[in-house]
Amino acid sequence: MIDAQVQHLIERQIVRDGRSLLQYVEEAFPYTPANAEEAHHRVDALAKDEQQAIGKLIRYLQKEHATPPLLGAFPSRFTTINFVSLGFMLPAIVQEQQRGIADLEKGLHQLPESEGRHVLWEYLESKRRRVQGLQSATQASLPAAGHQGAAVHHEP
Repeated sequence: MIDAQVQHLIERQIVRDGRSLLQYVEEAFPYTPANAEEAHHRVDALAKDEQQAIGKLIRYLQKEHATPPLLGAFPSRFTTINFVSLGFMLPAIVQEQQRGIADLEKGLHQLPESEGRHVLWEYLESKRRRVQGLQSATQASLPAAGHQGAAVHHEP
């Protein structure tokens, strides 16, 4: 039987990251100049990696006979970014991912030792690798972006 705290934290990660800014940008096809195509391919690969990691969490819940949460729609505030460049969005994506890591680290410290806790630690490590990849993509896209800020704020 899965611990209620573990289940809650896994469900929260599924919803948060299943409707993350990274997932939205991957589906929204942001403007990408030719000299930032490599960054665009990296972001797509990282978004797919995040989808696979979320899938592992869902499969773990199913194995434990717990119903995974519904993802629902993306936050409506994301719709204001449909016509911006990828280079403009990357810093906001990195910030959102870093907030997610901090939130997950805090939650993990409060969990009892269990298989679910280990599943979440592995998920945390995958999040850290994705942030490194996003930071690399951000650096690759900066000359094309012409600026570094993004006006999107995503709350969990």
